Amino acid sequence: MAARYSFLLSIPTVLGANLWEARTLAGQAPGTGVPAAYWLAVAVAALSGYAAIRVFLAVLERGRLHYFSYYCWLLGAVVLLLRAATL
Repeated sequence: MAARYSFLLSIPTVLGANLWEARTLAGQAPGTGVPAAYWLAVAVAALSGYAAIRVFLAVLERGRLHYFSYYCWLLGAVVLLLRAATL
């Protein structure tokens, strides 16, 4: 329940940040408004974020959080390897 509540608390912050960014984008090019690509990106991010939260909450409810830790270790190792390869 606490995890669901914390995700719900993030909604006003995310919406506010999007409105702020849209206002900034609209002010950069007079008369053009906010690009449609921005709103498409917002929609895709919202849908993928919603799906990720649903999956995470399901994993959390089942008590299988150790699978998430394997994912974090693997992703961390990949990021470190990629970072070392670009130096």
